[in-house]
Amino acid sequence: MAATPTERARKIFLGLEQGKIERSQFTDNANFYFNDEALHDYAQSLSACGEPKEFASQGKNERGGMIARSWRVGCGEKKLRVWTFEMPDGKLEQYQVAPLD
Repeated sequence: MAATPTERARKIFLGLEQGKIERSQFTDNANFYFNDEALHDYAQSLSACGEPKEFASQGKNERGGMIARSWRVGCGEKKLRVWTFEMPDGKLEQYQVAPLD
């Protein structure tokens, strides 16, 4: 059974907490972005979050031929926003994390 977009995004988030990604899920551009330094930075900033208590979908839309999705993520006292841009072939062109204001 294929993972839902939310399950997929959550799994990627948990991997980023450890500085790891499954490269087959990403486009060449995204893999170029997620170099060793970027993965280290993600691990440094997200590792304190632990298991997210909330990973709630905030919707989806189409943009430039891609599917854009976003989630609200609760990690302890932190609230974050995660968003992705998915290509027609299912690979992710972007996976971003930022504080939720």
